[in-house]
Amino acid sequence: MRIEQNIEEKGIFQFITTKEKVMSFKGTLYIKDGGKIKIILDIDDTSLLQDFWGKNFNLCANLQKSNSSIFTNCLIRSMPAFGSGEVEINASEGILKIYDHIFTPIIESLKIEDFPDFMGIRFSIDNIENWIPADSSFKVDYPDKDKPLIVTYTPRDPITFYENDKFKIRLIFNYKIPGFPIIENITLSESAYFEICQVNRENCNKQEIFEYFYKTLTLMYLCIGTPISAKQFEILFTDDTKNSYKSPLFFQSNPYQEKVENVKWNEINIPFNNIKVLENKYKFISMWYEKFESFLPSINLYVSYLTTKNNSVENQFLWLAQAVEALHRRTSDKKLMSDKDFLKMKEEILESCPNDHRDWLEQKISYGNEIGFRVRVKEFIDPVTDLLKNGINDNQLDKKIKYCIKKIVSFRNQLTHNDINSKKLDYEIMLTLLTLTSLLELTLIFNLLKQCELPDESISELLCKNFTTWKYLLNRTKTYISTYIDK
Repeated sequence: MRIEQNIEEKGIFQFITTKEKVMSFKGTLYIKDGGKIKIILDIDDTSLLQDFWGKNFNLCANLQKSNSSIFTNCLIRSMPAFGSGEVEINASEGILKIYDHIFTPIIESLKIEDFPDFMGIRFSIDNIENWIPADSSFKVDYPDKDKPLIVTYTPRDPITFYENDKFKIRLIFNYKIPGFPIIENITLSESAYFEICQVNRENCNKQEIFEYFYKTLTLMYLCIGTPISAKQFEILFTDDTKNSYKSPLFFQSNPYQEKVENVKWNEINIPFNNIKVLENKYKFISMWYEKFESFLPSINLYVSYLTTKNNSVENQFLWLAQAVEALHRRTSDKKLMSDKDFLKMKEEILESCPNDHRDWLEQKISYGNEIGFRVRVKEFIDPVTDLLKNGINDNQLDKKIKYCIKKIVSFRNQLTHNDINSKKLDYEIMLTLLTLTSLLELTLIFNLLKQCELPDESISELLCKNFTTWKYLLNRTKTYISTYIDK
């Protein structure tokens, strides 16, 4: 997660245990950009902490600025073997500025459970201001001559992004307006956030909430068209009287981009207004959340492809080849023959095999009814071929695509089973790999959108929209195939 300003605060820390005697220590909290949490305690006698060495534990703290705070899933990273000294502790999560009347119930919950019940989370992302711009919220009346300029801001109501019987995801809006008196340099701003809340607080599930966070974040990867990070994270609590409270939440999220890649509004692949149209017509957003488990391996590989720095073209090619294969494998039930015919053939083969080798042979032929990698790649690339033909004058394109499929299979097998690095690949092979990698990325995106029930025509419109990263990818793939594939 992105942190706008690193945190360094002194305070008093206590170990959360069921023991009556509570140990308190002076220390310093450090939270750096990326969400890594480090706590340094000043200990007079490190033997007091021997029971916590090598174990997970929770801490509470009273900090100078953030007041009541809690740190969960902590682990001692280093400490002196005996005597006094500094003890370094890492924490998985940090909740700061907790309201006093819910602070004690949270501590009591942590004594017996892993994490307290909470209502949901709220967060923003990089480039959200261009994905859902605030233009419609501001109205500017330009005056005549010396009359004052009038700016009218109309706060936006929350917008439901997705909901089911367990969770509700909304877009909410905060705004800042100047106080009075106003002299000069007036700033008006609106900020958008995603809010993921449980419909029923009684069925609190921390893991599921953060699974929906990852589903939302990866969907925004596609929409915005560049690696992004979450920021301004908050955890939402409710008390016994149903009053709601929010506290800053920090954790080390993955993936995380150190540098923000600013994307202009006209470069966004699927702006908010467009995605709502796709939801209304085809249930695009709903399909993404409902089918996400079948996308997950491919999404993870694609995120690695986008976010890993200074990676070789061989690794990039392999990640995308595996992503395409995984997506087809998890969304298609196509087999070489019917299950009934395959089972009959399998039994006939095993009956003719000596008993000593039957178990070995059965393992070898168990997956014999699955289609091969070549068939999977071809089925996914075929609809992309029509898209590549638009605006390109190459009467050899069909042959070149066929050759690309052949090379994708051979390179995948070669790079998977042999230890080959860039230094051993000549210039021509590197250019071919670049072409195949670009084609695989385009193929993966096309079929991810297709799995979300979008028709080919709508997908083509999205991929051909000017100035977007998808349009750049499409043009790049066309150029590479025309230039570097000579068949």
